[in-house]
Amino acid sequence: VLDKGMSNKLSKAVKSVRSYFFSEDAGLIGHGYPRKRRKHLEHFDDASTEGSDSIEFEADAFSRMQRLRILQLSYVSLTGFYSLFPKSLRLLCWSGFHMKIIPEDLPIESLVALEMKKSYLEKAWEGIKILRSLKILNFSHSHFLKRTPDFSGLPHLKTLILKDCIKLVKLHESIGCLDGLVYLNLRDCKNLRKLPGSFCKLKSLEKLIISGCSRLVTSAIELGKLESLTTLQADGMNFGQLAPVGGNMNSWSALWQTWSSKLRRSPGSNQFSFSSLSSSLVSLSLSSCNLTDDALSFGLSNLPSLCFLNLSENLIYNLPQSIKNLGKLQDLWLDGCQSLLSLPELPSSLVKLKAIRCSSLEIVTNLPNLMTTLYLDVMESESLTEISGIFKLKPIDNFEVEILNTLRLLLNLDNTFDTVVEIFNRFTKTKRMYSVQQGLYEFGIFSTYFPGNEVPSWFSNKSEQRLLTLYVDSLPNIKITGLLICIVYARSSPRIFHYFSKFGGSHTIDIKVQNITQGLKWIYAPSFIGIPGENNKLTFLCHWKFGKYLQTGDQINVSLPCWGKSFKMKEFGATLAYNNPDLDQSSASTSETRVLAMRHTPLSDYQSEESVMEGFMPLYQLAVHHYYLSHPEYHVMRDNADFVVRSILNEKLFEDYDVQTAGSGAEEEDDDDSIFDYDEDEDEEAALAELEELLERSW
Repeated sequence: VLDKGMSNKLSKAVKSVRSYFFSEDAGLIGHGYPRKRRKHLEHFDDASTEGSDSIEFEADAFSRMQRLRILQLSYVSLTGFYSLFPKSLRLLCWSGFHMKIIPEDLPIESLVALEMKKSYLEKAWEGIKILRSLKILNFSHSHFLKRTPDFSGLPHLKTLILKDCIKLVKLHESIGCLDGLVYLNLRDCKNLRKLPGSFCKLKSLEKLIISGCSRLVTSAIELGKLESLTTLQADGMNFGQLAPVGGNMNSWSALWQTWSSKLRRSPGSNQFSFSSLSSSLVSLSLSSCNLTDDALSFGLSNLPSLCFLNLSENLIYNLPQSIKNLGKLQDLWLDGCQSLLSLPELPSSLVKLKAIRCSSLEIVTNLPNLMTTLYLDVMESESLTEISGIFKLKPIDNFEVEILNTLRLLLNLDNTFDTVVEIFNRFTKTKRMYSVQQGLYEFGIFSTYFPGNEVPSWFSNKSEQRLLTLYVDSLPNIKITGLLICIVYARSSPRIFHYFSKFGGSHTIDIKVQNITQGLKWIYAPSFIGIPGENNKLTFLCHWKFGKYLQTGDQINVSLPCWGKSFKMKEFGATLAYNNPDLDQSSASTSETRVLAMRHTPLSDYQSEESVMEGFMPLYQLAVHHYYLSHPEYHVMRDNADFVVRSILNEKLFEDYDVQTAGSGAEEEDDDDSIFDYDEDEDEEAALAELEELLERSW
């Protein structure tokens, strides 16, 4: 391999990778290389030094390499007669080819593959050149190439790559003669304006890439006639759309909406429609094409074989209802669709849904197989507050009256619901300020955040440590409804809240509940985390419904393991919740058992009769009787997740808590900012980094 262009990269790689040209006898002329006879030529350490103009060889250096099959050159110039090249060559890779046209005497008739990336070619050859063996032709990144050659003499060509040929204006009409062409890459041919009429004759074409061909008139492409086409990548295309007017996005958007509406009413319009595509498509990418709801409303059912669909960065408000008819669809990408408001019913075959940076998306419903086979990625979709059947974050006032009355009565706070709290969404990795108190409902657990300096006095167990023990007493005519947990915490430092540590570990709130009597353990990591204000404290209150998993005589341990470095726990409380319509709150607060009496009526969101948590337990089981209730990590719980990841996670989370050595951190009132400067214990962080890496690798 003779390479001039990769200088720095090769100078490092060449120490471990050696490339050779073997010949019985060869002559070589280069800068600083005397002419002499060699049996072989090893790698050229000095050939790729910076500052040298070019590597120059005599063409007859290859004259005696008559058995040479593969030749790779990079930014090499040859002098002499090209006819001396070995006629046995099957693969010629010549990056940075320095001539404007391939010499007539260069023997390429026997080539199976010709690759001239980053060449200075303006045209490949004149007229028809017979290359019956050629199957691969690659002129990618040849920025001076203006037109393609006549393809009539290439009857067996299968792969044609013209990527980033920025001066290419058109393809030769003879391209329709390539009956065996399977792969065509025209990505970023920015000046390509149209495809020849014979293009639709490519009956064997399976993959077509026209992404970035922004001037290509797509309305003239009869893609529906490409009967073998399975993959179409057309990102960044303008499917007949108008250009922005005067750079004003609002003007252009208004004009576009008017124009597209007229097109929709016109049967003969050139407006994009799925019905114009080949029904054989398996993979379709149309990101950044300025497509609207109107453009997507027709013909989607015409693609019954579609498995992959990318509609990212488009002007979509709602997907067409017909998308549910795509019975083979597995991947749906909607990244950057900032106007997207909702999702329709999706096909049950879906395996991956990406909706990253969909800033208007608030509610996701109708997701098939979310907790089993579907992987959901909604990073940076900051408005998302509900995934149907998974979690719901909404203003407290929108919850049922019974919950509102209970909160007002127990907390004795009339103005709590109007306070401003900043909340971090672990699903989307974004944070927002909420001027109205929010309630979170997931796993059958109701929780809320509000400013507060202490655990309410009616909690039966309070501590500044991280472990509390409760015993379920027997009371006549009283039914256990669950467990109330309250945590008061603050920032470890008044500086800006960080979710990710130096090594990738995340800061969250983990609550561990262990039924010692029944041998069951749960850890709950809320999907939303309240962020205390600077120099302020925040109270987290949650109510767990346990159903049959909380019985008279049970011993319950509640602890706070694995808290991140961002927060310090100030006070911690837990108490049992009972259901007794005849017991008022005053008697509950003064009774010997000091239990909380809660009255319930049937609620749609907050079910009281059955344990909703029980339905999630099989899906979130890390080990026998160990359950990690954390929606953002649900993919780790799936059957196909890495066993090693699950084992490490289980070991780190469910190791029994040692109350003798546990500290809340509340007594450490120093102003050291090391936590936010990430000057943390390296052994602990390295372990967290290992765990995070394994978690990512599992998917």
